Amino acid sequence: MLPEKFPPLPHGNEEEEPEEEPEPDQASAWPTSFCVSWDGQPFYIDDSARMLLPKAKTESGNPELSNAPPPNPYVQVYDRQGRWVRAIKITHGDPYRMRVGADGKLYVQGEDGAEVYNPDGTYNKTLSERIRAAVRSTYAPHNLYPGFCFLWEVDHEGRCYFLTRTRSALKGRG
Repeated sequence: MLPEKFPPLPHGNEEEEPEEEPEPDQASAWPTSFCVSWDGQPFYIDDSARMLLPKAKTESGNPELSNAPPPNPYVQVYDRQGRWVRAIKITHGDPYRMRVGADGKLYVQGEDGAEVYNPDGTYNKTLSERIRAAVRSTYAPHNLYPGFCFLWEVDHEGRCYFLTRTRSALKGRG
């Protein structure tokens, strides 16, 4: 069952030190991306907590995390009053980087560019493929490194901007 209202996030005391560093899997349970629509109404939060699958409880009663492949992530959509609007199941891409266009389309990080979801949550294969093809066409002419392309911004006209590096800028790095 999905929440009707976004739960309040805990606020830490600046003077308190954390007891211990969270494990990487525990840290990934928190949202890693948040964005607001161009009109400032709905806001979008990746639902990383769904990525953790408890497999068993330890002797202390804490759940262990499964090594099974994670389920598809979701993006939760809320209105300005914090009421849940809908969930968008991400079947392509990863919402750790996401943006919303002025037309309400959701753009999430893809392997080569961005994967696009329509305002109703359906996957927009045509636009996703067009963006992917455009990004791939820039690699060779501009000597860009194909494995380093991150969705940076989507402007009011729906144009995508990416952060990338040239091959020469990455020489000598692991």
